[in-house]
Amino acid sequence: MRIVKYKFWESGESKLRFSEVELGKLNLLVGDSGSGKSMFLNTIYKLARVAIGQEIAENACWSVQVEQGGVTYGWEVETGEAATEPPVIVKERLWRGSGEETVTIVERNESGFVFQEKELPKLSRDKSSIALLRNEESIKPLYDGFRNILRRDFSTGELAESMKYRAIDPKLGNQEVE
Repeated sequence: MRIVKYKFWESGESKLRFSEVELGKLNLLVGDSGSGKSMFLNTIYKLARVAIGQEIAENACWSVQVEQGGVTYGWEVETGEAATEPPVIVKERLWRGSGEETVTIVERNESGFVFQEKELPKLSRDKSSIALLRNEESIKPLYDGFRNILRRDFSTGELAESMKYRAIDPKLGNQEVE
């Protein structure tokens, strides 16, 4: 999955905001310590967790355009607090295509859930439409793409552990390559 455009903002007290960013094929985040580079990456990771149904952030809004399998998708999702529940999906919209050539896949809000122009029963608001419909042909590529977004923890020994030198298996050196 390649993120083409990305925007994030919070509607809660802290009001964290990242203006829309257009990303290329290779990107480098540069800035002083404390300028928000890790926070930016963490919001992308959290979006992926929302997409695959592992987490719902409180009072968060995303607008993202991605390319997956040669297809462009757009997804807007807003989460919020429910009176007696953990955070929930307040509204979301998912479409395929870009510019004027778009086809809406999902339109969801507090009053309804439409998937490919068909009204669905109200489904759980603690999961995104991507997680709920992950086995549908039009959704599966997105689910698989978001599932592959990973985060590395640089503040623990995890990075050092992954960088250790390891001996090459001697059996590998005796194989012929055709």
